[in-house]
Amino acid sequence: GTVAPTISPAPTYFGGCDDPRNSKLDKCFRQKHARKASSVAWDALGAVGQLSIFLLFFMASTLTLSIFHARARSRKKDGESYLSFFVRDMVGEPKKRKKKLRRKKTGKGTLDQDLLEDEQHDNKIRTVP
Repeated sequence: GTVAPTISPAPTYFGGCDDPRNSKLDKCFRQKHARKASSVAWDALGAVGQLSIFLLFFMASTLTLSIFHARARSRKKDGESYLSFFVRDMVGEPKKRKKKLRRKKTGKGTLDQDLLEDEQHDNKIRTVP
């Protein structure tokens, strides 16, 4: 059998891959021409994975367009183009604020006199604390 050489037969210069004379070495060539991670991941999906990603994006885009078209048909004004409706829809109209309902404030810590009077008359009824 053969044994891997302990010393590289290719001439190497000091400075490693930073030295342009070492650019033809395997290690330096792989470093300089490394593939992007996104390219590696895309190739790792294979043909079936890539097709499913394309189908997913195609179906999502057609669903978005059909929802927009249905909203535009029901909401657009007479004579308004789809583009002007799209711009008006994206900008949005200022929403009207609802008035907050506020309770009438009663005095702090005061009870109605009617409740107090009812409790005095109904002492026979026992309540569980």
